[in-house]
Amino acid sequence: MKKIVILNWKNSLLVDEQISLLDDIEHFFHKIDSVDLIILPSLDALEEIKTAPRRIAIGTQEVIREMADNESAYSRYVTYAMIAHPDSRNKWLNERELATQFGIIAASKMIPIFVVSDDGKDNSFSEIRKQLELLQFWWNREIMIAYEPLDSIGTGEATSMEHIARAMNCLSKVLTEYGIKKYNLVYGGSVNHTNIREILDINYVDGVIVGTASRSITSVSSLLKTIR
Repeated sequence: MKKIVILNWKNSLLVDEQISLLDDIEHFFHKIDSVDLIILPSLDALEEIKTAPRRIAIGTQEVIREMADNESAYSRYVTYAMIAHPDSRNKWLNERELATQFGIIAASKMIPIFVVSDDGKDNSFSEIRKQLELLQFWWNREIMIAYEPLDSIGTGEATSMEHIARAMNCLSKVLTEYGIKKYNLVYGGSVNHTNIREILDINYVDGVIVGTASRSITSVSSLLKTIR
């Protein structure tokens, strides 16, 4: 089964740099057949992408109302939408705002990447369970759940493999309890070429989100070669 690799560029690169890097990755990626690759450019860069790259899915880091219009430019190539990321202004969405976000995603036929997070130390995962309760809007649809512990984002140190395993086991159990069947689980937080293989080997981990290590063709190619 192919693993999912999500490159989250946030706002760390200029638009021209993102377009150039996307071209470089597209030329390299034809050699890789063991990965489903998703790239999340900035919203400004999305507006400059005229055609969808081959074999690479495009997602958005922000959900805006224009995406609900099936005639918009976004509807042609944006497949995924990340919501509630800790770095996003939309992290602390209330129930009403989240329903609006999911409504836009449904109208545009995108697949949500819903981010849950905690301090990386709570083995009861009570905070994660609370965040998952907000998914009442999406029980019968395809969804991706991303676990990103706050103490690992941008620090260069991923959470311990044992804690990731416990978190993924918790997510799988809760989603099963809720009757959600069409889902993937991914981990994010200081993923790089030295730890990506070990993370992907953890039970229930379908993929990873890569932040800092996604910003150059050298680091991206090193990542993908590691799991090829």
